[in-house]
Amino acid sequence: MLNTRLKTLVFAGLLGVGTFVLSSSIPSAQILDRVECNAPQKIISKTIYSDQTKSKLMITSNSAFLITAQGLTGEVCVYIQLNGDNAQMPGPEKVCTTMQKIDKQVIYEAERKTACKRGNIKSQSIIATINHNKQVEKPIFNVLTLSVSIS
Repeated sequence: MLNTRLKTLVFAGLLGVGTFVLSSSIPSAQILDRVECNAPQKIISKTIYSDQTKSKLMITSNSAFLITAQGLTGEVCVYIQLNGDNAQMPGPEKVCTTMQKIDKQVIYEAERKTACKRGNIKSQSIIATINHNKQVEKPIFNVLTLSVSIS
């Protein structure tokens, strides 16, 4: 009788400790699910060609991004092509818009990063070809992370 009672108490004690351990680990798991581990958003862009009606930018980004234009009026078309084996399409392949004012305006919005695999910067890059009307002055193109304000 004493042996059975001792076994029951040991079993109840172990069950209580197990329940305590399990219940205390669940809140910490929920906290870990809510913590975001994001790398800083970075973009590398370089103008590789520019004339009066066309510009080409090489872009590598670890996040979604915007291309803005300033100093242009009329129709502007952005064509995206992959530059390396480790690159992916960050958004639409072609976007056209009409700029009414020469103020800064978004002309392309990428939904994701340019890299799809590990590799060097060039292999993860895309080429953005921007066709525009002939301008008196050279237009300004910027590539920005979505966290940067465009105003």
